Amino acid sequence: MESCAGLCFAGLALWAIRRKRKHKVQAVIFDLDGTLIDFEGASHEALEAPLKRRNRTLPWAVHGKIVGRKAEDWSRQILEELAVPAEVLSPADYVKEYMQDIKELYPSIPPWPGTLALLKQLKAKGFPLAIATSSPRPSFDLKMQHHQDILRLMDAVVCGDEVAKGKPAPDIFLEAARRLGKDCSRCQLQPIERAALWFMDIRDLVPRFLRIRICQAFDQAFDQAFDQAFDQAFEQAFDQAFDQAFDQAFDQAFDQAFDQAFDQAFDQAFDQAFDQAFDQAFDQAFDQAFDQAFDQAFDQAFDQAFDQAFDQAFDQAFDQAFDQAFDQAFDQAFDQAFDQAFDLPRFSLIKPSLSPAPRFEDSPLGIQGAQAASALSVALPDPRRGEVRGPADAEPSDA
Repeated sequence: MESCAGLCFAGLALWAIRRKRKHKVQAVIFDLDGTLIDFEGASHEALEAPLKRRNRTLPWAVHGKIVGRKAEDWSRQILEELAVPAEVLSPADYVKEYMQDIKELYPSIPPWPGTLALLKQLKAKGFPLAIATSSPRPSFDLKMQHHQDILRLMDAVVCGDEVAKGKPAPDIFLEAARRLGKDCSRCQLQPIERAALWFMDIRDLVPRFLRIRICQAFDQAFDQAFDQAFDQAFEQAFDQAFDQAFDQAFDQAFDQAFDQAFDQAFDQAFDQAFDQAFDQAFDQAFDQAFDQAFDQAFDQAFDQAFDQAFDQAFDQAFDQAFDQAFDQAFDQAFDQAFDQAFDLPRFSLIKPSLSPAPRFEDSPLGIQGAQAASALSVALPDPRRGEVRGPADAEPSDA
């Protein structure tokens, strides 16, 4: 596996300039896969093949993380990234299957357009050229069987299995410079402004004292994968941040606007509804309450006044009627009794009865007649003796 993304033609650092001073370039060291040849498309296919046989896929984003690494490193990292258990696929088996798959693709891997033209120009200028690749030597030899025109222009080749530390450590580049017969100590001791080369894949890891600079040209596949991953991550982050900010702002604005609008609308609606409802309810309730209270008060007052007036009127009318009736009845009874009591003895004077006359005290008038006769000083005849007792000036009756 090679550090292809961003490492196209490291030799473009030929024109490294600092403050208008040109520095002499002693050599040009190239990566291979993705730099001189279009390898990463085939490499991705071979990397994904063992995973596909186990119903898994390899995202380009994961592929980009292992570019330029040794086989023992990239195999372990990919399996860890995809959470593939060792019992499903071990790193050693992954590398073995990959090597088998990639061998079948070597003939179809083309050089990048312009590769040979650039190498020939550099060679014509007298620059020593070298390849520093992470591929192991056996894989490199098989691969370069189809790119002998490139290999013939190189003065040195260093493979990943020929150094102690693989990329992103700078060991492989320093070894290539040594094989070209260049003094690397000069680069290490020069001020940072005089750096010669800087490779992108070791931007953050290479020690600064090595004075290595970058020149880059992205692989198209990684470009597309990066754009896709970036767009996806951006959209996801944007949507998440937008939703979060929107929800927070919406809730805050909604609560504030709702409280304000609610208070204003409530006061306005309450006043309007209260006045309307109060008038309507008051009229309705007043009529209902008035009718009920009136009926209740009227019944109570009427009963009380009626009882009082009835008692008063009854007493007055009764007394008046009683007096009148009593006087009338008394006069009538008195006249009748008096006439009866007074006419009976006088009738006896005219025609004496053959039988003894009834006693006056035994008559229906009873004692009342006697009292009335006594009050008038009228002498009652005694039928047994045939005489009349009374006042001396009593006149004879018209009878």
